[in-house]
Amino acid sequence: MKAGRPESIYSAASRGAQLEAEIKKRVLWQLLSSPLTVGPVLAGATVLAAMWTFGLRSGVAAFGGIAAILGGIGVFFTRLFLSSEALVRKTLAQMQKEARDQHEKELDALEKELRATADDRRDETCLRDLRALMKAFEEGGQWSETLNPRLTFDILGGVGQLFDSCVRSLRKALELWRTAKRMSTREARAPILEQRKRIIDDVQKSVTQLGHLLAGVQSLDTSSAAGDSELARIRAELDQSLEVARRVEQRMKSLDSELGMAPLRAGREPAEKDS
Repeated sequence: MKAGRPESIYSAASRGAQLEAEIKKRVLWQLLSSPLTVGPVLAGATVLAAMWTFGLRSGVAAFGGIAAILGGIGVFFTRLFLSSEALVRKTLAQMQKEARDQHEKELDALEKELRATADDRRDETCLRDLRALMKAFEEGGQWSETLNPRLTFDILGGVGQLFDSCVRSLRKALELWRTAKRMSTREARAPILEQRKRIIDDVQKSVTQLGHLLAGVQSLDTSSAAGDSELARIRAELDQSLEVARRVEQRMKSLDSELGMAPLRAGREPAEKDS
């Protein structure tokens, strides 16, 4: 799992501030666009506008129009102060659903692209396994109910980081496949496809590790001392997997500069042979 994805955990401070600002904006918009706010304000404004347009003089109508506008404004502030917490939770849940739906669309698109890579079909299989494992972790079950919320959050956060790292690796493997297709000689393609194979190997190892982690947390018994040691082992294994994923990403970054040189080397080799 755009899980994402470790990237200083979404550049914590700035992302947190952006999320807070977006939630506030959405909550205010919901309050302002609510019929309980818009209806009275619109009705009052219509009455006052009609009086001004037709030159009507009616104290009762003017009072009613102003009262309606003030009533709508009053509803806005009342809901802002009394119902804001519930609206924030509802807005956050909606934003999370939107993010999940968008992420699933991106993963569906990636899976479709991976089907085109005929040289090594493990990439497509790895992505399907990753998605199934991530879904199993997110659904939780008995293990998430027995652990305290902080531990559950830590485990799911680490699993999410590993998932996102694997997805990035699969995207890089797809990019390498496309680069290799553009090469005109087998000699130029071979090292690129070898790098692609190594990346897929690393992802496959991470999938296996996630499977072991899932089996471990599902069999946890936190009521015993053995359960505590098993939990410590699981967290250590997760940390080790994340460290491996970080090293893989560092290696992929170094590939970017090498790939920039690959077309140049491919172009020089035929010329050197001719000479």
